[in-house]
Amino acid sequence: MIIIGSIISTWLILSLTLPFFKKYFLAKQEKRSIHQLMTPQGGGIIFALVSSYFSYQAGSFVPSICLILAFLGLFDDKFKLPIFVRYLVQFFVLILLMYYQNIFDKTFFSNINLNLILYFLIIISGTAFINLTNFMDGIDGLVSSSFILILIFISSFTYPELTIISSTLIGFLPWNINPAKIFMGDAGSTFLGIIYVSALFSCKSYTQMLFALFIAAPLLGDALFCIIRRAIYKQNIFKAHKLHLYQRLYLSGMSQQKITILYCFAICLVGFSTFFSDLRITIVVILLELILAVWLDRKIALPFDIALRSELH
Repeated sequence: MIIIGSIISTWLILSLTLPFFKKYFLAKQEKRSIHQLMTPQGGGIIFALVSSYFSYQAGSFVPSICLILAFLGLFDDKFKLPIFVRYLVQFFVLILLMYYQNIFDKTFFSNINLNLILYFLIIISGTAFINLTNFMDGIDGLVSSSFILILIFISSFTYPELTIISSTLIGFLPWNINPAKIFMGDAGSTFLGIIYVSALFSCKSYTQMLFALFIAAPLLGDALFCIIRRAIYKQNIFKAHKLHLYQRLYLSGMSQQKITILYCFAICLVGFSTFFSDLRITIVVILLELILAVWLDRKIALPFDIALRSELH
């Protein structure tokens, strides 16, 4: 009943609030945008609120903590907050999340200073996952479809309330698939990013954590490798661009629907491989998908160098 309620509530609330978002949250055209039509953004606040409510009813307070970033993202969608403000709030919310999920109670080293350093690295990594998710929100339905699958697969070995968040995304998806009637915006992408971090915190073993990382790799790996390539070319990694693989696939002529299906299929392959509870099988699947990604990058997508030159001009 909670799952059904999550789906229906998200869809219904969006149908009622869409005029509000059209009036006050029309997306501004940015350099990295591939959309030509003026489309409202910030719709992610709806599935974040619904997720928080139903998860709380199910006994989980995690989405309510993550809701702070959803509201921050909504303000950013409207007013474009400075990067350091967003990062400081992300840092603070991750500390709250680590406290709630008892990460600080775990002693990794006998030396307290080493533990403090590790906690700091965990927070930095957490902010990285939040922003990697945000970077991938550039094609209709890509992040929402991908996270429906990611959270369902991870919920099989972490906390089951993740399925509630997946359910709200199912209710959101009809409004977000191409042609999108509303974008999730930073309100949705940053919320999903920190929810993913909370799922990593909930893993009961390092093997489960690797599984969770691998399941999201087809989506977040694109953003990570793009950052590395841009750093090599001495680009500002925080500046908007069209250099991700999914963006260059679109620029080469592949439709948004096909790109979304491609990424979701890759996530499903990795997700189903984890059911065998054999890390070796999952690693083989990841390596095969990496080979496919390289082939797509070299043979199908607009070449990185050409896309970069067009960015510079």
